[in-house]
This record gives sequence, structure tokens and C-alpha cells, in this order.
Amino acid sequence: MSIESNGAEQISRPADGGAPSSSSHSALIESRHPFAFTGSGSEYFGIWIVNIVLSILTLGIYSAWAKVRRLQYFHRHTQIAGSSFDFHGKPIDILKGRAIAFAAYAAYFGLSQVSITASLVLALALFIVIPFFIYKSLRFRMHNTSWRRVRFKFMGKVPGAYGAFVGWPILAMFSVYLLAPVAHHQINSYTLGNSALGTTLAKFKASIGAFYKVYLKTFGLFLLFTFATAAIVWALAASSQGKWKSMLGNVAAQMSEQAQDATGDADADEDEEANKNDSTTTAKSAEVVQSVEMIKMLTMVLPLLIVGFYLFAFLAIGPYFSARIGNVIWNGLQLGPMRFESTLSARKLTWISVSNFIAILLTLGFYRPFAAVRMAKYRVSCLSLIAAGPLAVHAQAIAGNVNARGEEIAEMFDVDVGI
Repeated sequence: MSIESNGAEQISRPADGGAPSSSSHSALIESRHPFAFTGSGSEYFGIWIVNIVLSILTLGIYSAWAKVRRLQYFHRHTQIAGSSFDFHGKPIDILKGRAIAFAAYAAYFGLSQVSITASLVLALALFIVIPFFIYKSLRFRMHNTSWRRVRFKFMGKVPGAYGAFVGWPILAMFSVYLLAPVAHHQINSYTLGNSALGTTLAKFKASIGAFYKVYLKTFGLFLLFTFATAAIVWALAASSQGKWKSMLGNVAAQMSEQAQDATGDADADEDEEANKNDSTTTAKSAEVVQSVEMIKMLTMVLPLLIVGFYLFAFLAIGPYFSARIGNVIWNGLQLGPMRFESTLSARKLTWISVSNFIAILLTLGFYRPFAAVRMAKYRVSCLSLIAAGPLAVHAQAIAGNVNARGEEIAEMFDVDVGI
């Protein structure tokens, strides 16, 4: 392996896929070109805060322009082989898409106040057309993304969108999500496998088995995390078992005494005895009140503890799934004679995700742009493009084919309905 003058690594691989050999004349020379993100948190903070202020002042209308500014910033600061990506989308097209989404939601909300049947019919109609708008959004996003002045394209068809975004998810749901990895695979196969850079088509070769492997490992980690948490809670409950029994016993005794008082059969002797033990009764009543208050507090805190458990599980296990499935997806993607290589670390991604979350909470959300840049830097740094031979040769071929054939003009009604 050697390093080219432009920073790309040269990898010598025999044509039969065996061990690298620099002396073999039949070796296929590959070059690795790492991605890089050159943005900074302080720079993006200025864009982020202006976007928020103007979106509020314009009642959300400026959010379309804000999205274009955000996408342009992250695209233009993502580089490979010294060349940056770019985003060419027009805010007015994004605003149109959001206007469609808002009109659909307003119509559904209005009908739900008049007729439940009509609202259900509209909901079904929207469910049917959602894959079509996803298809339009994919075309819009791909067509408006470029590298070295060559536009990306989305070559998928509308029926494929219905299979990927409706058919397989429904099958996954009815299979108690046993087919969830298959549905996830099919969505990526449709979205990535039908993309192209100019006239160079992409191929998605990741296996369904690789998706199942990640899902099963993630589910195993969730079970392990759940059992560990349950064991800790059980141990804490066991250590204070006597206290809880005393509290419940006090409450039960108080309820029994109240039931006896309701009968009205107490005689004078019992009243006299009660007066003699007045101080004891008062102390017991105070203890019972305290026990009742603690039980009430527990019933209020328990839902928060459950939400906290799932939030902590998401922060602890979510990055593992994201890293592992991200590696499977990128390592299974090819662009013509080139392929991608992803080396995301679950441990590093977990640390970045958790520390970002804590920093955002402590700064009341103002760390959010810094967190976005920090995450982008790490994710992009773990991605490389592996080309068979110099990348410049492939780039020239892609640009030449596009210039010779001409770029396809996006349809007038391609819009971005994503938020």
C-alpha cells in the first residue's frame, strides 16, 4: 500500500481477491479516497440561529429557505478527492411541498371535526399517495445534488416505492416485525440501488442476512440491558422490602380502622380506650399518611422511570445499531466500478451521541449546531471511496458521458415534502 500525492491510498490487490501483492503484474491497483467534512460548529451556529429567528418571525415560511441553507452548508463542506458536493434545490420548491403536506393535514383535521368516516377516507387516500410523494422527493433530492458539477439522479419507478414503503412495512408489521430487516433492506435497495451519478448507476449488494445479523445483535443487547436494569431494580426493592411491607401494612390497617368506624357500632368502652391511646393513634396516623404519600409519589414517578429507561436504552443501544447498520449499507453500495467503505465504531458513536445529548440539555438546546457538526465530522471521516485505479479517470468518464448525452431535466412537479 502506498500514499498518492493527493492523499489517496493505493491498495494493491490480486485479481483473484487474494492477499495484496505489490510485485504481481496481474494485481489490480485500488485507490482509497477518504471523505472529509470541513465545517465548524461556530460557523454553522450563525446559520442555525438566523434560520430559527427568521422561521419564527415568518410563521414558518422561511423554514424552506432555512433548509436549503442547511443542506448547502453540509453538502459544500463534505469533500472527496478535494472536490465538494453541492445542493441546488430552490426554496420555493420545498415550500410547495410543505404547502401540500400542510393542506393535507388541515383537510384531515377539518374533516375529523365534521365526520369521522370522511376523515378516515381521507387518511386512507393520503396513505395511498405517500409513496408517490416519497418517489418525487427522492427525484428532487438526487437531481439537486451534485459532485464536480455532475448531478445525481434517481432512476427508480413509482411501483417500486409502493413495494418498499408500503408493502414490506405492512408485511413486517403482520409478521410481528420478524420481517423488519427485510423491509429495511428493501427500502435501501430501492433508494440507493436506483441512484446514479450522471449516467453511472449504483448497485446495492448488501445481503438480507447482514441486516438480520445487526437486528439480532441489537435485540440481544436490548434484552441484556433490560435484564440488567431489572436486576438492579429488584435488588434495590429487596433491600427495602421491610420498609415497603411496613408502609403497605400501615395503609391496610388504616383502611380497616376506617371500615370499622363506618359501622357505628363502637361502644363507650371502646371510646374510652381510644382516648387513652390518643397519642399512639396520632403517631400511627401520621405514619400512615406518610406511607400513602410515598405510594402516591411512586405511582407518579413510575411512568417517568419507564420513559427514562427507554430513553437511556435508546442512547445506549441506538448508536450501536446506527453504526453497525450504517457499515452494512455503505459497504454494500457500489457506484459503477467504485465502491464505498465505512468503518463506523459503535463505541465512538455512542460516546458522541450521549455527550451531545447531555451538552444540548445543559445549554438549553444552543449546543445543537455544534453537535450536528461534530456528528457529521465523525460520520464523514469514517467513509471512503475505493476506486479501481485513479479516481480522476472515473470522474472524467462520468463527466464525459453526461456531457455527451445531456442531463435529464427534472419534472416540473418534483417537490420535497420532507420536513
